[in-house]
Amino acid sequence: MGRIFLLEDHSWFRRALADMLALEPDLEVVGEAGSLEEARRETRDRAKEIDLALVDLLLPDGIGTELIRDLRRTKPDLPVLVLTVARGPDLYSWVRSMGADEMISKDASVEEILTAVRILLRR
Repeated sequence: MGRIFLLEDHSWFRRALADMLALEPDLEVVGEAGSLEEARRETRDRAKEIDLALVDLLLPDGIGTELIRDLRRTKPDLPVLVLTVARGPDLYSWVRSMGADEMISKDASVEEILTAVRILLRR
């Protein structure tokens, strides 16, 4: 069972993503947050319960890479998938340099997102 934490500031998208993941028998959403501060609170004591973090970049109170940095300190091997509307090779390189394992566009298909999640969980 892959236990996933979601950081996404748009509640409707976060809910849709959580519902999509919940339909998969091998995946479970174990936490959600809509802001950087909320994500920090939720993951501070629960990092051991999380097998993968799905992180949005642009948040109302910061950027998702700040959470990635925090997670790397508490659980260095935790897979992190950045889910964003932004694109480009420079952004991809920057996100990777900030500690993310992979980046995928929010307009990716359900199958593409699930494939990316499962690939990272198998690492």
